[in-house]
Amino acid sequence: MARRVAKDQANMVRGSVVKLRRKCGKPNCRCVDGDLHETWVLSTSVTGHTRMVSVPESLLDDVRQAVANYRQARRALDSQALAGLQRLCRTLAKEHRRTT
Repeated sequence: MARRVAKDQANMVRGSVVKLRRKCGKPNCRCVDGDLHETWVLSTSVTGHTRMVSVPESLLDDVRQAVANYRQARRALDSQALAGLQRLCRTLAKEHRRTT
């Protein structure tokens, strides 16, 4: 049985949830007529290589939430880094005015 992630747990995953649609190659399968097989995957980059991890539908909402958590944390970190750069620039400008 799949383990459910607690709603308040800070679970993060970098990547994107995508639906793959493909033919299996069996001559008598329904996909031959265009009714393609669908699989949900997490697409992510690991050491420069794209990895696809199958995601069962029972965990799809949890994985989507983990991806959203990562993106939110990344935005917050980027915002903090920009604020830090702005503080540094102000400090450097003050130092420059003192020395000239």
